[in-house]
Amino acid sequence: MLPYFGIGIVLLLLFITFLFMRIYISCNIVYTVDEQFIIIRIHLSRLQVYKKVILLEEDIEREQTKQSSISHLFHSFRNKSKKFIQYLKQLSNSATILFHYVHVHRVKWHTNIGTGEASTTAVSTGSLWSLKGIITRMITGQSVLMCRPDIFVFPKYNQVTFQSTFDCMVSLNVGKAIVAIFRILKKTKIKKEVFT
Repeated sequence: MLPYFGIGIVLLLLFITFLFMRIYISCNIVYTVDEQFIIIRIHLSRLQVYKKVILLEEDIEREQTKQSSISHLFHSFRNKSKKFIQYLKQLSNSATILFHYVHVHRVKWHTNIGTGEASTTAVSTGSLWSLKGIITRMITGQSVLMCRPDIFVFPKYNQVTFQSTFDCMVSLNVGKAIVAIFRILKKTKIKKEVFT
């Protein structure tokens, strides 16, 4: 009887320890003419438990000029950013519950843009600043910010270029994440009961 009791105590202590551990999620996005991809990593304390590489490469015709390729890439980037904003808005009620438990440890988002013309480069730069401001506020507005976001758009007036890199790391307590998920599920269930 005593060995089983001891095993039960050990398992209980391990479970309690697990609940107090933190999950770290990092996201790296590279969006350039040559490559477009996302890398997502999940660590439990210092142990990596998940890694996923998502390719976003666009089919850009080889015969296209560099300027038209970059213009295509910029418009694609802007459209995907707008879709991401709409997605966050749709999830805003549920995401708000979860974001309250999220600690943001690192946000770095740098973009170089140049169309070859000063006027269009300036307009594109302003458009990117607006998109970045909206997305950054939506991500960090409800969470616990542990760092200063490093957000920049570098206009390249005499170049034809588009390069954007995003690096972010967040964490949340396992126990609080479970509580948040139950709250989201409960809220979703209530909404279904109201609207059905």
